[in-house]
Amino acid sequence: MANARRAAAEALKKYPGEPSFRVLLGLVALSENNIEEALAHPRAALEMNPQDADALHNLGLAYFAAGEHRAAIEAIEKALAIASRPQSMLALARIHDKAGDKARAVEYYRAYLAHSKPAAPFRRGAIGRLKELDSGPP
Repeated sequence: MANARRAAAEALKKYPGEPSFRVLLGLVALSENNIEEALAHPRAALEMNPQDADALHNLGLAYFAAGEHRAAIEAIEKALAIASRPQSMLALARIHDKAGDKARAVEYYRAYLAHSKPAAPFRRGAIGRLKELDSGPP
């Protein structure tokens, strides 16, 4: 990740108005569990482009890592409204699951499975979790 951080930071210096480098730096920070920075970079990207689905998605992931489920859901729902992508559906399934909202988790796991490719790497886990949620107590 050090190489990714260095490359994105250098690119950001060269192209300070390009939000994608902020998005990348936020993702690197999240992978390093640096939540404060993981929140700051996508926020800065969103100041440049409020409709940046990647920035919204990653902001939601950072909020989720910080334990702020409501803020995470709001950010990723906005990302999903801009760009309907399976990874946002899966993220919402996991957040609702962690927050204890079984019905919404099931809804988003099903949406993820309906929209993701059969070879998607997280399908098996989503199928397993969906089976657990469907067979558990109401």
